Amino acid sequence: MSFAQPETIYGLIEPLMPQIFKEIGKEVTLPIRRMPYAEAIARYGSDKPDLRCGMEIHDLSEIFRDAEFRVFKQIVADGGVVRGFAVPGRQPLLRAASSTCSSIRRRRSASPD
Repeated sequence: MSFAQPETIYGLIEPLMPQIFKEIGKEVTLPIRRMPYAEAIARYGSDKPDLRCGMEIHDLSEIFRDAEFRVFKQIVADGGVVRGFAVPGRQPLLRAASSTCSSIRRRRSASPD
């Protein structure tokens, strides 16, 4: 199977998945959903999104086109895009709390663990 194409591999492996998962008591329905790389990055910001979370990224450019927050307003005016997602059940963070969360996240991502 030199130079096998992805569809060839999917055709061999996908029919086996329900049987394999049945051995551990899990159900897999076919066909297994596939998402192109560009779509995954645009909608979830990752090439391996966890679709269970439902935190899809949305284009917020129109909301910020006439906003008072000049940074986003300027990005949109220059032809850029402002994108983001909502975290359900969260209260809006004050700037200080948001800054604290960001610094904690940076420290954690810098740790060797």
